[in-house]
Amino acid sequence: MRVLLFVLSMAFAANVIAAEPQSVRPGINDTYLNPDLNPEAQNKGFTSENRETFANRVEIAAAIGLKPGMTVADVGAGTGIYAPVFSKAVGSSGKVHAVDISKPLLAFIEKSMKEAGITNVTTVLGSDKSINLPPNTVDVVFTSDVYHHFEYPQVILADIRRVLKDGGQFIVVDYDHVPGVTTPSMLQHVRTDKKTVIAEVTAAGFKPPEEVTISGFKSSFFLRFRK
Repeated sequence: MRVLLFVLSMAFAANVIAAEPQSVRPGINDTYLNPDLNPEAQNKGFTSENRETFANRVEIAAAIGLKPGMTVADVGAGTGIYAPVFSKAVGSSGKVHAVDISKPLLAFIEKSMKEAGITNVTTVLGSDKSINLPPNTVDVVFTSDVYHHFEYPQVILADIRRVLKDGGQFIVVDYDHVPGVTTPSMLQHVRTDKKTVIAEVTAAGFKPPEEVTISGFKSSFFLRFRK
């Protein structure tokens, strides 16, 4: 009897382990938990004009089609480069949730919004498996250079789908793998290309995407998925 119980308990443990989501890139976000936020570091990172998503941020924001009263979640908000644009687009009746896993980055956004007098942006501490927002409350979930940082993509995609309203948009702006254009270091850093993103997101229950053209993009893409 004891042998049978042991076998059953081992089988149960094996099933639990098998059911645990597996990280696709362990530790990929560790450096962002305590980032260097001095201006010189920012000019080489989040706010570098050499970064396509920063240089084209106004066109990117306009392409989403935000309207007054909407609620948008900027997932992986970083230093909040999109927050002022989103805030203006949704107006005083709308909401912007700046979501990140880094407390220092969220504190940075809070300080920036306070100094700018922006009141419709709130910060939300997310995790590698959840964006920590209520279900069916968000019109748009936006990510910019963030998808390749999803450590547990299927888990976080299910959570994103959970928080979106029916028909809501999931925007993925990220690096593609473009031969002769994408740098070798970026090819090594970014695990996904556009084809992989489309396969993973549609497998999570989203409709096939619309690709939006951003004039300044050379090695990035803009995909609009819907719940």
